[in-house]
Amino acid sequence: MRSHQCCKGCSFHLHTYSGYYVFALVCLLFGASATQGCGGTVKGAVGVDGVVRLRLTLGEVKSTVEAWAKAASNRDIDAIVRMHDVDIIQDHSSSRVLGLTDEANSARRTTLPLIRDHFNSLLGGNDAVKPNFPKFDAADVIFLAEDTAAYSGYYNFELTKTGVTKEVFAKFTYILKKTPNGVKIVTHNSLITPKGAVPRKLQANGLALSRALDGKSPVTEAARHLESTKGIEYHITYDDVRDSMRIWKAAVSARNIDATVSLYHPEMGRLLGTVDEATSPRRNTPQLIREYYEGFLGGNGTVKLNFPKFDASDVIFLADDTAAYSGYYSLTLAKDGVTKDVYAKFTYVLRKAGNGLKIVLHNTGLTPTGAVLRKKPLLAMWRKVKDYFSATGYANAGEIFPEDGLLMDEGLPVQKEFLA
Repeated sequence: MRSHQCCKGCSFHLHTYSGYYVFALVCLLFGASATQGCGGTVKGAVGVDGVVRLRLTLGEVKSTVEAWAKAASNRDIDAIVRMHDVDIIQDHSSSRVLGLTDEANSARRTTLPLIRDHFNSLLGGNDAVKPNFPKFDAADVIFLAEDTAAYSGYYNFELTKTGVTKEVFAKFTYILKKTPNGVKIVTHNSLITPKGAVPRKLQANGLALSRALDGKSPVTEAARHLESTKGIEYHITYDDVRDSMRIWKAAVSARNIDATVSLYHPEMGRLLGTVDEATSPRRNTPQLIREYYEGFLGGNGTVKLNFPKFDASDVIFLADDTAAYSGYYSLTLAKDGVTKDVYAKFTYVLRKAGNGLKIVLHNTGLTPTGAVLRKKPLLAMWRKVKDYFSATGYANAGEIFPEDGLLMDEGLPVQKEFLA
């Protein structure tokens, strides 16, 4: 429970799950406007659920991200952690960070100490940190509710330690929520692109940002959606999120491109794919989302998704009809006899509306482990055969079994002890 000071000197206690409703009620009792807040200094709107939501603007999204970038450059860990101190939110939700250097076995960073732990390592573990964001563009913002927006795109970090500078190429999603105590970060997912970390001496031109625009503004589409759903109540649940992920996984595993594309919101949906880079187009139309999956699914003989067991702790409810689901997974990709395990993290923003449950935003990228080539079983078995005969004195290593013998693909006598 947190204590807040209201207008006219009154003080009252506000449960985190009571949110704006209690705030508005107390203000009304003392003569303040419910849409302006106490003293008329905070503007907001009453949602279909009766909750007063403060109005988040594009300018505030821009200034919040700029403040984050400045704090990161200054390695001001306290300032960054304060930006995650979400105090007016549902009791089953919290702020979450999926850090640039985090892996699937990293802690679920949903508390301020765990968030601080990441930035202690990232910012405190380097002598200099410089985040390079693209020029702010409204087309990279999707408004999810009156008080909530997602900002996604590509950036890079210049990390300097003991005189060596590396550029880490990554993509991001910030989900921001406006509260009476300012704009707070509800989710921050930072994901490495396939370009990965590059020592400065190998970089000729730095980060090149060239993105294709189709002239359609997601901001306009989001506003249109909010207008069209006024007075209609849609409530998203944990089961909705879980079932939606099962459907997405089944469609991708079957390499069914039509089914996969249909799961994205036709007007608002945006995809930042695992193999996308900063030079990739802004995938905010069904056509550009399809283009990605035609290359990703059509370009591999087998695609296997390994999601973690569904956990409600990975879900943050952003509004009655909208939720974010984040975590870690791996993909097994096979092509022409070569298999790779790709280690990644994800954020899905899902919205429930008249056209069903749709993906509004999907950001997926690599963890530092990246893509790992799986060793061929035949190669491993052949080495065991060589070691066996060498150990028993039948032959010297490399004498009867030269390396070109690895080209053999059949006819090799197999004994159980070779395969132990």
